[in-house]
Parts: sequence; C-alpha cells; structure tokens
Amino acid sequence: MIKDCCCSFADVSKLNTEYLYPKLRSLTKTQFFRYFRVRLCGTCPFRFPSPACGSPECAVCECKKEQLPCDRSGKCYLETPKSGACSRVAKETAKFGRLDRAIAGDFKPANDYGKKETNWLEGEETDGATYVDLIKNPEQWTGYTSKQGSSKIWEAIYKENCFGSAEDIVKPARCREERVFDRVISGMHTSISAHLLAKSCLKQASTGECLTWGVNLPEFKARISDHPRRIENLYFVYLFTLRAVLKAGPQLKSYDFDAGNETEAIKARTLLGDLLTHAVQADRPCLSVTATPFDETTLFQGSKSSMMPAVKAALGNISTIMDCVGCDKCKLWGKLQTTGIGVALKLLFEQESAVLSRNEVIALVNTLARFSASIHEVEAIMSSSDASEAELYSRLHGMSLDDTQPPTEHLVGKEEEL
Repeated sequence: MIKDCCCSFADVSKLNTEYLYPKLRSLTKTQFFRYFRVRLCGTCPFRFPSPACGSPECAVCECKKEQLPCDRSGKCYLETPKSGACSRVAKETAKFGRLDRAIAGDFKPANDYGKKETNWLEGEETDGATYVDLIKNPEQWTGYTSKQGSSKIWEAIYKENCFGSAEDIVKPARCREERVFDRVISGMHTSISAHLLAKSCLKQASTGECLTWGVNLPEFKARISDHPRRIENLYFVYLFTLRAVLKAGPQLKSYDFDAGNETEAIKARTLLGDLLTHAVQADRPCLSVTATPFDETTLFQGSKSSMMPAVKAALGNISTIMDCVGCDKCKLWGKLQTTGIGVALKLLFEQESAVLSRNEVIALVNTLARFSASIHEVEAIMSSSDASEAELYSRLHGMSLDDTQPPTEHLVGKEEEL
C-alpha cells in the first residue's frame, strides 16, 4: 500500500494506465484546458546567483496589446508587461526555455478571469499576467540546470518551507500533517524531473541546437529510480490531487467550458464528465474500493487545525520562489502545478464548496494530468530498462516502503534541473 493512502501501487498503476491517463491526455488538449493565464514577470524577492533573472524580462515580454484576447463584453484584462534588461548569458541560457506566445484566433476568455483566486495563493489573475498555450509549450528539458541556479531554487523550496527550525530540515516530519505537505512537494518535484528526463536533449550542436531528443537514462537512475521514496511520493501526490478532483466533481460537471468554440466546450464537458463518472465504477481498481484514495478527514483536526496558516504560508512562499526561476517554461509549469496543489489543498481542507475560477479549474486538471503522465513515463522507462530497475518497478507494485528517508531527501541531488 502507498503510505498515507488507501490504494496499492499495482491498483494505482492499472487505474492510471487503463482509465485516467488516456482521458486526461485528451481533456488537456481541448481549447478550454490548453490556455493558462500566468504572471511570468514577477519580481524575485530572494538572492540567487546570476543569471537567475532569466527570460521573463527578455523572451516572454514580447506580446503586443492588440494581440491580447478579450472577453465577450470586449474588456481586455491584459496589458503588455514592461520589458527589462537581461544579461547576454541569461538570454543564451533561456533559449530552450522560451515560450511560444501564439494564441488561437478563436480563443475567448471568460468573464471570471477577473475574479479573485484561491486564498491559498496570490492568484495569477493580476497585472502583468498573460495567456500561454500549454500544448505549444510542453514540459520538457530546457537546459536550465544548476549552473543557472536551478539547484538553488529547489534548495530554497525545501529549506525555506520547513515548519520547524532550519536544523529540523534533515529530520523526518514530526507529525502526519507535516509529512503529507512534504510528500506533496516531493511528489511534484519527482513529476517535474520525470518530464524533463523523459524528453531530454541527448546531443547538442555547437550552436546550442538540440540534435537528439530521448530519455536520459543515467540521470533518470540517479534522480528517480535509485530513490524509491521519491517514486512513492509521486504516486501519493497523484492520489492526493485525484481526491480533490473527485471532491470537486459536482461543480466540475456543471462548469461552463466555453473558450470561444462550442464544439470544444461540449468535448471538454463530455470528457471530464466521463472521467468523473466512470472513474468510480465498480470494476475500477482502487476507486471501486474507496471513493477517498486519500482521506483528508484525518488531518488538521483538533489542535492540529492551528497548523493551517503555516501550511498556507509555506505554499505561498513556494509560489513566490517560482518568480526567481530563470527559465520561462520551467516557471510556467512550476507555477501551474503550485496553483493546482493550492486548489487541491483548499478543496480538501477548507472550502469544499468554494466556487473555482476558470484558471483554478485549468490548473487543477492540468496538474493531475501532469502527475498522471509522470507515472506513465516512470513506469514505461523502468519496465524497459535494465534488470535492476525492472526489479524495482516490480517491487514497488508489490509492497509499501518504510518511512526511512527524511521528507526532504530530494536535497541530495545538487544538479537538479527545475
């Protein structure tokens, strides 16, 4: 069984492979779910080594006001972000992290883009935000490594968000609430690493152009398959987010998925309705046994409820740290998944009936899709690799793991990319 959850590795694998992964993959390609609004030109309040300024001031801030989409009333929410100076090194390192800024001509944002987002995070519905086509900007290798400050980003994410003193960072979480939060962040980290390594640049030309794309097996082994705890945390955050999506089911089934194309709206509504309805049918692994693959009702109860402000502050701090990422695509996907986790936390622990904004729905579903795709990629790579990795893949599906590693054992990887 996966620790802190109600499902086994084998059942989660079957549920994802046969039911959820194909539906989520189709769903996130619809016009409603492919456009995410994000603020990429935020100010970094921390000190990171140059060229941590990265490309928000260089590669991203190129849109023209007349190209920005408007709602049905004609109101345009976006303004052209202000350009800023950027070093030559930052421009060069941002090459593979630049965003494709093109937006489909029939895309129309809804009126609720102007509403306040989750109180768990400062929403991306603020000045300087822009629309990004997620399909044109996939989560993959960008060349943003520790030389550009990526390891410092992860170090800050972990070390600046422990609930105790700085010395407690190498100790196991002192209570289940802390452990759950740490596992959520570690699972997200594993997911991001999986996407970067599944589509990585294996050979570059002298000009910097990538000549060969593929799976970086040595790095995959060093960062993922040699760390069973990280893999288990990936399965955990998948079930954690899935529980939030199922809990929001009634609202999601009745949501208006209009994005300027009625055919696409019907498609999105149908796919999500099928996912929510058929996922819990009697023959489904894991969810046929329990509708709560993660049971949130046992957390933050009694005196532990006083921990909630600290959890909110930690997640908000992570979101702020994302403004320091020196890579457009890395920042985009980091912010999207942090927002998705914030929405999941709100649904599970505070406001089950809260009305979600358009951007929150997009972030929540895409975050679950990212975790789903990561599990799919990790299992595919491990089952086709050498015998030792295949053995680990088999072992993960037959047993749970001891809680032997500290919650932030991800910090051992000093060459981590974001």
